[in-house]
Amino acid sequence: MTQQYQNSKTLLEVHGLRKVFGETVVLRGLDFTVAKGERIALMGPSGSGKSTLLNCLGGIERPDQGEVLLSGNELTSLSADELACLRRCTIGTVFQFFHLLPTLTVRENIAFPMELAGWSQAKIKKQLGQLLEEVKIGHRAGAYPETLSGGEQQRVAVARSLAVGPSLLLADEPTGNLDRKTGDTVLNLMEQLSEKHNVAMVMVTHDERSTRICHRILRLEDGVLAGVPEERNEEETAG
Repeated sequence: MTQQYQNSKTLLEVHGLRKVFGETVVLRGLDFTVAKGERIALMGPSGSGKSTLLNCLGGIERPDQGEVLLSGNELTSLSADELACLRRCTIGTVFQFFHLLPTLTVRENIAFPMELAGWSQAKIKKQLGQLLEEVKIGHRAGAYPETLSGGEQQRVAVARSLAVGPSLLLADEPTGNLDRKTGDTVLNLMEQLSEKHNVAMVMVTHDERSTRICHRILRLEDGVLAGVPEERNEEETAG
């Protein structure tokens, strides 16, 4: 028996998405939707267009044709300032290599998106305390990234990605630089926080085991979605 994701409210819509670099067609007219709080794994061989698709969803790349709508906002119709504001306030990103700012402490790295969003110091302090507790990194709040283990750095990165309360989390191989045990810990954390905060997630991964936290798998091959999106069964998603 498959597990149907119950929230029918659509957060992200992709219609006829096409992206070309030079003479190479990378994305060939993709169509799919993501519901609020839904977690999707994006899989496919190297060069299939996964990272390009993730960049289009996040507004980093502009498609040559088609639409990406996030909460009803069509990304390609926004000005540069409007797009930057939308990305800053509604999209969180987690990378394979953490991308923490080396000159900032754990506390400062997590607070940085909130400062960019213009939050008050009182609001930042409250949110920071909650996030440090949720990712279990409060004891290293004053440490710099170079002193942290890979797993600790990724937990900081996850907290930072959720700092301003985004509706969509984009994750590019979030466990690709971690050993299996540490990777499982990070995946479990991402699943728990996605559930708690009702954050949708699109996660690029090469590891089939990582898909256990997702409701569906999209397989991208040569710029097209291959077959029908797979739904995870109850046992796998409980994982």
